[in-house]
Amino acid sequence: MAVSFQLNKQLDQFQLNVACRFPGGVLVIQGESGSGKSTILNCISGLLQPDGGHVQVGDRVLYDDGTKVNLPVQQRNIGYVFQNYALFPNMTVEKNILYGLQNQPDFKDGKNKAEMLRYMDYIMDTFRISHLRKKYPFTISGGEKQRTALARAIVTKPDLLLLDEPFSALDMKTKQIVYQEFLEFKHQFHTPVILISHDPREGDLFADHRLYLEQGHVVERL
Repeated sequence: MAVSFQLNKQLDQFQLNVACRFPGGVLVIQGESGSGKSTILNCISGLLQPDGGHVQVGDRVLYDDGTKVNLPVQQRNIGYVFQNYALFPNMTVEKNILYGLQNQPDFKDGKNKAEMLRYMDYIMDTFRISHLRKKYPFTISGGEKQRTALARAIVTKPDLLLLDEPFSALDMKTKQIVYQEFLEFKHQFHTPVILISHDPREGDLFADHRLYLEQGHVVERL
């Protein structure tokens, strides 16, 4: 599924002005801290409104300044994994993942609730966290938290997955395990992904397409 975005946003130190179109796979965005990378994800997800531009995923226009389209976050069907994973500490792993489903219309009205719960079990098996379903986030490892956050984002079958430095808090040994799991995910689900990373090795490992950002502008495309 093709993804395209063109975003303008005035930030404190500079004007963000980026444009990109990619046909699917993993787009890795790299650059120094404060170059505008997370702002791009927040604008695409709807958490932050750009000053102008457009965002389109497949045939769906999520934001377009010219036609005044600006879908709310809940209608964009985008999965987002934050750097700190943003798991609810008072919820078990299972309930954290279930939270992503509970706002889906087909789950609320019961039409496909049983099928969606089976898919949740499948996702938990896929990410090898089924045995953690009754555990709380503070009792599991960094790699397990990362897999839980990814499972929560994937369970809603998003059209696009946004990952903001999802591996940065992991130790090197755990990173190697999670890297392999992410590659397996990439080949199995074929969900378009925008991944922010400071680590050039992650770009080399995961990227089908790559942007380098400086002060809100693309300085190199690969």
